[in-house]
Amino acid sequence: AAAATPLRCTSGATYEVFAWYSLRGNSSLLSPKRNVTTTISAPGNISTPTISQLAQASFLVSWQQPALEQQNGALTGYQLQLDDLTSQTLLVRTLALITEFNVTAVTQPVQLGRTYGVAVRARNGPASFG
Repeated sequence: AAAATPLRCTSGATYEVFAWYSLRGNSSLLSPKRNVTTTISAPGNISTPTISQLAQASFLVSWQQPALEQQNGALTGYQLQLDDLTSQTLLVRTLALITEFNVTAVTQPVQLGRTYGVAVRARNGPASFG
């Protein structure tokens, strides 16, 4: 028995797969076709977000994407969540495939000296988060 690992398949998609064997003398064998649906699995964790470029009313959040073997399909973006000290959600932003975001007074009023919680989750489908 042989095994193969497809690369860059979409989570939750169905693919028609088959094996083709080529033998000496120009003979070949084709296995029966089968439909295979990939499992939907959230991507692994990103690196711990880093906060930098602190200013009076802004700061930069940056992170590293999950390792390739933990992405569970092609990443489609990230979700950033900002909470204040009372755990009230101030901002939830769905982002494209970027690994930093500048939180400013334009995106959400932030104040120097206050404590904020930041969470970033990777996406590999319409509603999947790691």
